[in-house]
This record gives sequence, structure tokens and C-alpha cells, in this order.
Amino acid sequence: MFGLSGFQFRLIGYAAVAIAVGILLWRVNAWHKGYLELPAAKAATVAAENALAAQRAQDVKDAAASLALSAELATLRGKEVEIITRIINVPRKELVYVKTPGECPVRSESFRSLFNAATTGISASPPPTG
Repeated sequence: MFGLSGFQFRLIGYAAVAIAVGILLWRVNAWHKGYLELPAAKAATVAAENALAAQRAQDVKDAAASLALSAELATLRGKEVEIITRIINVPRKELVYVKTPGECPVRSESFRSLFNAATTGISASPPPTG
């Protein structure tokens, strides 16, 4: 057919078998390496799962702490609004201009009481009448 003798056919056959055996040995070696790496891969998987579980537990703790801080912040903002409202609602008198140098205007006791209550947040007794 191509002018090849029986010896040449056997040589081509031997070469094909040698290539097939080489590929088979290469694959068996790869499978063996994978088998040897299996315990390390399993240990890495277990470590990753444990780390994920720990992270999820920490996320739950962080969420609880965040809720507590949010509640505290809401309370503080409510107090801030209350203080601002008290300051705004303090009755004000018009400024008293003193023409004589060295004299200071006199504020009533009720004004001082309401002002101190509004700025410190401590409830004051009702101002005296009069």
C-alpha cells in the first residue's frame, strides 16, 4: 500500500502502545497526587466551614450590638429634641438697655430657673408668680 513492510508496521504499533502506556501512566500519577492531597483538601474545607460559622456568629453579635446602639442613639436624639424645644419655648423679654455704664440688667428668678432647666435638662419647679 505505502510500501511499508511488516517490521515497520510493528514499529508503528509499538510506538502507539508506548504513547498509550505513557499517557496512562501520566494519568495514574495525576490521580495518585490528587489522592495524596485529599486529606489536606478536606482539612482546608473543614477549616473554611468553621471560619464561616464563626463569622456568622460574630455577625449575629454585631447585629445585636448595632440594635442596642441604635436604640440608645434614638433615646439621645429624643432628649436632644426635648432640650432644644425647652430652649425655644423659654419666655423671652426684650433686651434691657441700661444707659448708665456699669449697671447690669436684672433677670427675674423665673427666667433664670427656666433657662437653667432648659440648658441642663434638669426639671425645675414651676416658676414663682410675681
